[in-house]
Amino acid sequence: MANVPVWLRTLATVVAWSVSALACAACTTSGETGGIWRGIAPIAGASNDLIYAEDGGSLAMEIVLGEYGPDLAGVIKFFRSDNYLRRRTAEPPDRACACALIHNGKVDAANGRAVFTLTSCLPGSSPKATVRSVVTLTLTATDLLVSLRVDDTHSALHNAVLDVQLQRQGGAGDISDPDLLCPAGSASGNPASGQ
Repeated sequence: MANVPVWLRTLATVVAWSVSALACAACTTSGETGGIWRGIAPIAGASNDLIYAEDGGSLAMEIVLGEYGPDLAGVIKFFRSDNYLRRRTAEPPDRACACALIHNGKVDAANGRAVFTLTSCLPGSSPKATVRSVVTLTLTATDLLVSLRVDDTHSALHNAVLDVQLQRQGGAGDISDPDLLCPAGSASGNPASGQ
């Protein structure tokens, strides 16, 4: 590389940046579902037998969604508090089951619904084992209604359902790289969280 003229290296860098910018522009998120959505209230541990904190405390849910035509991608996160301004801590479920990747997301704009699957752990009921869940999103005029149903026929949780109402906290253009991070929790990662 030392023998390559500076002008040629500069040109190669500019071309690489241009190609990257065009690729990113072609994949920008759009649509009504894309953005950052947070639960209106924390998921109460005492009254919920599907997703709860190990100590019975409250968990709050956040879904970060990117809508790319008919496809949906993103992460679902669980927090130890209903204070969404506080960053996540090392307390459970952050290490065991705080985040899961969204798979096979599809949007049906005609009826305002979207569906995706999670193949991950669930805080409280299945923190160390992977279960398959189907998540249905219904967009209303003001909120996003989420219905998570365990679809894993081999799990004791089969057909267990969690319904949560979320509000938009940011649009698709407000999503930043840190919003999409799904921390591994340890050096080997957490296979139960879909990583």
